[in-house]
Amino acid sequence: MKYILVLAAALLTAAAAHSNDETGNVLLSNCSEAVRFQDGILDVDVENALTCLAFLDGLKAAMTLWQEVDKASSITCIPMGINNGQASRIIVEYGRKNPSILHHHPIVLAVQAFQDAFPCEEV
Repeated sequence: MKYILVLAAALLTAAAAHSNDETGNVLLSNCSEAVRFQDGILDVDVENALTCLAFLDGLKAAMTLWQEVDKASSITCIPMGINNGQASRIIVEYGRKNPSILHHHPIVLAVQAFQDAFPCEEV
């Protein structure tokens, strides 16, 4: 139970780190900058790229903890070894293919993207 509380606190912290006016559009834009930087483009907004990577780092940690504590209720099964570069590419690809969800909170975009990329196998 204490792990669930830690997970809830981590998710709430990630949500609080973003102002109420931020949407999936902002996360898509920030992660697009991160992908551009990974591709060797130096003319990027580094602050936005780092904002994406920090957001994804926190969210991945929370989702991985949930997965380890209670895999049966986990909403996505992120494999070990996924780095923030790969995660940002997943966000960008999913966001571009699903523009109808971009008005929602950034966590909605990120979680749905991870669910699509890394669904849990039926046990």
